[in-house]
Amino acid sequence: MAETEKTYRIVELQAENFKRLKAVSIRPDADVVEITGRNGQGKTSILDAILGGLGGGRALPMKPIRAGQESAVIRLDLGDLKVTRRFKTSETNAKGWTTDVIVESEMGGRFQKPQDVLDALVGEFTFDPLGFTRLKEDEQFEALKAFVPGFDFDLSAGLDRADFSKRTDVNRDAKALRAQAEAITLPAGKVPAAVDVAALEKKLGDAATHNSAIATRQENRRAADDRLKAIAQAIQTLEEERATIQKRIDQAEPLPEPIDTVQVQADLAAGREANAVRLAATHRDELNAKAAEKEAEAAKLTKAMEDRETARQAAIKAAKMPVPGLGFDPAGFITLNGQPFSQASDAEQLRASIAIAAAKNPQLRIARVRDGSLLDDVAMVELKRFAAENDLQVWIERVDSSGTVGFVLEDGELKDEGSEPQAAEEGEEAI
Repeated sequence: MAETEKTYRIVELQAENFKRLKAVSIRPDADVVEITGRNGQGKTSILDAILGGLGGGRALPMKPIRAGQESAVIRLDLGDLKVTRRFKTSETNAKGWTTDVIVESEMGGRFQKPQDVLDALVGEFTFDPLGFTRLKEDEQFEALKAFVPGFDFDLSAGLDRADFSKRTDVNRDAKALRAQAEAITLPAGKVPAAVDVAALEKKLGDAATHNSAIATRQENRRAADDRLKAIAQAIQTLEEERATIQKRIDQAEPLPEPIDTVQVQADLAAGREANAVRLAATHRDELNAKAAEKEAEAAKLTKAMEDRETARQAAIKAAKMPVPGLGFDPAGFITLNGQPFSQASDAEQLRASIAIAAAKNPQLRIARVRDGSLLDDVAMVELKRFAAENDLQVWIERVDSSGTVGFVLEDGELKDEGSEPQAAEEGEEAI
């Protein structure tokens, strides 16, 4: 990270009437900010306040205002930047609420395009390294289908598209038919009675068929007469040809003795066999030569692959990876400590994902983790060390019923006003 590049962390978070929260103010004094408490007390609302305050747009929940309230507000003090996002109920807005955001500099000036300023800070995987928010929209939609059993979304959408297209064609055809009907002009007066046109057409057709049959019979008789003349001429010609052939037979010399072909056939078979053997030998020599060329080419390719693998390993070894042991398998997947990343434990994947998020987000040094319960005490110590070494502020949600760890949420409020994260327990390494 360049020394001149400005970084941001949350100095203070305030939220009023946002989702489950009533009025909460948190000033973290540690790199890992633990939001704890029993389920359903508002822990996730704290993390979503960070997401909604900075992300805006699609990062906002469907119902940001706490039930029974008319407005809500999120305030984030990032040091050099102050972010205020407000919500109000609205009967005219389709969502039922409106929102705006104000971003002020440390000198008090307001930015004209506040969301653009925030979007420039928010990096890939910032808000939830493993959670639902990093999924694509179609993946989110697929995941939510499970909550509506018995309804086939794809079938319904396909039928709607088909009916819409068919309706467009039917309306177009109806309009064209109406236009054709209006374009027909009838003469003045009473519409005449119907005439049996089919009967008249049949009578005309019968007459044409009768006359055609007469003409055909006349033509057949002329053709028969011409054929008789042709046959008589052919008989005369054949008689002349018979006499000529008989004369040649009578004057021909006696036939010579036939040649014995048995030995010739044997010599031919032996010659063909010899040529086949010679051709096979030549083809074998050609194939061996080509195989030798291919083997040499394969050896060169193997050497090139080995050289590339050596270079790849050297590049990986020289690179500063976000997590020690993170690498790339030639088959095209990520590894962690030599094993496929997908086979690492949930805690290992979570720690690695947080490190990758930090590397991809050089300015906004904030990460949200909704799966904190995957980390045991040892993993938490490692996470705190990593956050301290990399100037990272990790807001992590963990289920805890003791009421003694981190910022404890209870019914949308901090359990003890002004509570601070607890010191490391005995046996934990101090940060």
